[in-house]
Amino acid sequence: MPGRTAQGYDARGNICTLRPDSDLAVGALLPTGYARVLLPAYAKDDSAAYLPLFGYTAVASIDGEICAACIPIDAPGTWDPAAYHTPALKQLVKTGLASHPGDGLWAQIGKCALEYGCYTAQNVFYQRWEGGLPASPTCSAQCVGCISEQLGDVPSPQIRLVEAPSVAQLAGVALAHLSGGPKRMISFGQGCEGEPLNRWRDVAEAISLVRKELPAAHPHGGIINMNTNGWHTRGLAAVVKAGLQRIRVSLNSAIDDHYRAYYKPRGYALADVRRSIRLCSDAGVWVALNLLTFPGYTDCDGEIDALLELIGTERVHEVQVRSLNIDRDMFVASMPQPTGTEQGIERLLAALRGANVRVATHAWVEPELYLTENG
Repeated sequence: MPGRTAQGYDARGNICTLRPDSDLAVGALLPTGYARVLLPAYAKDDSAAYLPLFGYTAVASIDGEICAACIPIDAPGTWDPAAYHTPALKQLVKTGLASHPGDGLWAQIGKCALEYGCYTAQNVFYQRWEGGLPASPTCSAQCVGCISEQLGDVPSPQIRLVEAPSVAQLAGVALAHLSGGPKRMISFGQGCEGEPLNRWRDVAEAISLVRKELPAAHPHGGIINMNTNGWHTRGLAAVVKAGLQRIRVSLNSAIDDHYRAYYKPRGYALADVRRSIRLCSDAGVWVALNLLTFPGYTDCDGEIDALLELIGTERVHEVQVRSLNIDRDMFVASMPQPTGTEQGIERLLAALRGANVRVATHAWVEPELYLTENG
């Protein structure tokens, strides 16, 4: 972690900064299945720039072994890193793109698969599991540290698709993925794009086309999912009516001013997000929160209480715990003070499990659909 010197506790329990010229602070990036519980400890040089947008986890040496501060939540399953970036991937992408020459949507998915390492994009070419389907180049939020649009001081790690795909393009990718075999899911709304509800009419029409040709009850019908911030309730109602079965709603906080400080919403508020969640739960759509966690903030009393209230009132089924990919100092400079006493990520997870919701780090389709390649 450039420009940062490691810190730690001395034998007396006091925080001390180590040698600036040699003891560089480090952070780990976690694989799927683990939740970050601590941030790296460091003293920052005055001239140090913000770090790239990743979820840095504390690292320490214990009995001579390098360890990361995390706890397992669930098995990686279909998100096992060993199942991705295989030697066959480049040829699979090449073959897939050759079958759709000049199609900008397929080209974007190929770029996401090879350049950005997106697992859901790779799955489109592996023809399995959850496939990503970007739909919108624009967004309704201006998140601090956006990972797909250059809004701040740190380069975004991904570039959005330039042109909005047509209805035919969206339906074509969805059909190609779902119809190729059982146990599959297609997901509108990825990290490499904006907000899919900005194009709710086209998404709803694309889903209708898919379901006319491939009904949900078909053995290869699969699951249609959307990753969204949930800003447009009326548009979401049309998407649900068209056949949406699952939704992941991105959330950093259930406290209004804390939500606004991070998302910087344009034309909507947290109340609209809550209405969207309730709409889906009332309609029988499986609702998951994509909870962007930050140790020392998300696990404070006020945050936990507000989150549990939202989960209970709006009837959320699942919480997928994700590390918020942001520099610590960028986050602190952008957010209000946390509410209440810090309890720790483990207590946050215990509180969520006590609220009778499924807690995970990755997508869950159905017990019979959630399988590894070996079954």
